[in-house]
Amino acid sequence: MHTQIYTQTHAHACALTNGRAHMQIHGHAEANACTLMCAHTHTHTHRAKSCEALCPTHLCVESQGQVLNKCSIIYSLIPHTFTEHHSVSGLWEHRGEPCLWVKLLSLGCSHSATGSWAPVLRGLADISRGFQGRSQELVRIVSGDRRVRSRHAKVGALGDREAILQRLDHLEEVVYNQLNGLAKPIGLVEGPGGLGQGGLAATLRDDGQEAEGKYEEYGYNAQLSDRISLDRSIPDYRPRKCRHMSYAQDLPQVSVVFIFVNEALSVILRSVHSVVNHTPSQLLKEVILVDDNSDNVELKFNLDQYVNKRYPGLVKIVRNSRREGLIRARLQGWKAATAPVVGFFDAHVEFNTGWAEPALSRIREDRRRIVLPAIDNIKYSTFEVQQYANAAHGYNWGLWCMYIIPPQDWLDRGDESAPIRTPAMIGCSFVVDREYFGDIGLLDPGMEVYGGENVELGMRVWQCGGSMEVLPCSRVAHIERTRKPYNNDIDYYAKRNALRAAEVWMDDFKSHVYMAWNIPMTNPGVDFGDVSERLALRQRLKCRSFKWYLENVYPEMRIYNNTLTYGEVRNSKASGYCLDQGAEDGDRAILYPCHGMSSQLVRYSADGLLQLGPLGSTAFLPDSKCLVDDGRGRTPTLRKCEDVARPTQRLWDFTQSGPIVSRATGRCLEVEMSKDANFGLRLVVQRCSGQKWMIRNWIKHARH
Repeated sequence: MHTQIYTQTHAHACALTNGRAHMQIHGHAEANACTLMCAHTHTHTHRAKSCEALCPTHLCVESQGQVLNKCSIIYSLIPHTFTEHHSVSGLWEHRGEPCLWVKLLSLGCSHSATGSWAPVLRGLADISRGFQGRSQELVRIVSGDRRVRSRHAKVGALGDREAILQRLDHLEEVVYNQLNGLAKPIGLVEGPGGLGQGGLAATLRDDGQEAEGKYEEYGYNAQLSDRISLDRSIPDYRPRKCRHMSYAQDLPQVSVVFIFVNEALSVILRSVHSVVNHTPSQLLKEVILVDDNSDNVELKFNLDQYVNKRYPGLVKIVRNSRREGLIRARLQGWKAATAPVVGFFDAHVEFNTGWAEPALSRIREDRRRIVLPAIDNIKYSTFEVQQYANAAHGYNWGLWCMYIIPPQDWLDRGDESAPIRTPAMIGCSFVVDREYFGDIGLLDPGMEVYGGENVELGMRVWQCGGSMEVLPCSRVAHIERTRKPYNNDIDYYAKRNALRAAEVWMDDFKSHVYMAWNIPMTNPGVDFGDVSERLALRQRLKCRSFKWYLENVYPEMRIYNNTLTYGEVRNSKASGYCLDQGAEDGDRAILYPCHGMSSQLVRYSADGLLQLGPLGSTAFLPDSKCLVDDGRGRTPTLRKCEDVARPTQRLWDFTQSGPIVSRATGRCLEVEMSKDANFGLRLVVQRCSGQKWMIRNWIKHARH
């Protein structure tokens, strides 16, 4: 016999039923064939069908309780007269301790059924899908309660009520024994409570060599994660206004895609539990796990066995036969998804209450809108959930993503719940209309492994008529790992993908990307692949220019169009050494063995400025400093360009294979030997002696 309970948190419990016979009880619709308890009361006896016809092979219970939950046909065993005069919370308090049945009534199908008791409801649903021995235990409990109820009489004896509640306490124990019957064999924990509950920091007394090894392997405290419940609650960091918003009833369904490679099993499963616990079942079409060819054995058998028993029909696993990288793995998830909306997430996240409704509502309003849940932080060492300030997602000229201050118009509005216009995305979570995502070209399949795809998508969406926004009302907490699992050479792939995006979408501004990476525009030493198909996509979609994008979407970016030359600068007297900004917080340029990194990026502008160090990219970051000869000594200094008292002190004349001459003093920047200096070389300004300087890269078209 299959005994089944239908709850909002896991509608998939109905998978074994034969049809959905509906009835009307107490004015509330949606009793169906997967209802465990068919009920009628002394005040309402109307039923569309007999109890036996409605729930064949199920236990039918005549209850005197009042229906407190309109969409989960789980009825109260508490006397009608009591529930007329006491709130559910009052009944809770009357018992003196939590009562499972009351919690089922108060949480069973409402959108608030997303807290620590959601696992109880899902556990009841799980019982219905095959654990018949435990289910019959439940039947015996409820059957025994018949003796203390009469169809047309009130139950007045406190002893009878206590007997019922004691049996329900036993039911609670049955549920949790069954839950942890799946988790315990693989060393994990389900259910509410325990370490890390409420998103609080947790620690283990027995941290040792094993814990350190897992830190190194995963980039977070995996040993601690294994001890934290897969169903733990986290703080509700939504702005207060979000908690009172209402949404349409006909929101589209979503397929949630998690990408992973060699992730800790507990972290993956907590991501899955979290999205199931915090997404209304009518909105969650499926969860898709894309395994990008993990080596970890437990991510094969243990993961398959667990999700197949825990979430049959809801969770799918897609396995890549070879390591594709994050970008192409997400494309596999998109192909497997069947819902009209797809959410892409890292497999080390936890979802906040009400994350789905605002995201799906915004996409329902405009399918060309890509929605980014606001990101909070899960601390990698303690799994504490920390609130991040509301932010937009931007990037620097190297196309590395970063958080930026929201646009001024959003700040002026004074509404923390309002969507935030964002130029790009951090990349760990985004939600998009499935068909629209395909129309605009998905993620660039020519990109490799990781990095740049998130920025490229932001450029493409905006330039091609769509939009991108962060939703403070939709929140997801994310572990910022101390290491990435794909490859130790992430910088190479990020550089390659950045150049690929620049060549397709950035027009003449692509020079800024080459400049930021300090590599030449011709023969950069990086093969970014064939971009002809992506250029054809841009033409087909009739996309706007990158200049339009900067002016209308990302005006905070600094423009370096007056740059004539950039790159490493070497002196004829010491060719193995390059000009270097020295200590980041210092004011002295130095000579240092050439390495090509951003500290040795030198830019010479049409205005005569000679600036050292990484590009300041946006108005939120300090710009590279100007080389200055103030005439007071022999040592040139580095200062913020705007802080130089006499502008001519920051101006230089420079030609390739010629001297670098100060316009203020007529002195030359030169190198002298010194035992007291690093590497025996010192930078000085002095009377010109004929030393020559060479800079690596020239830009032919300096102005746009």
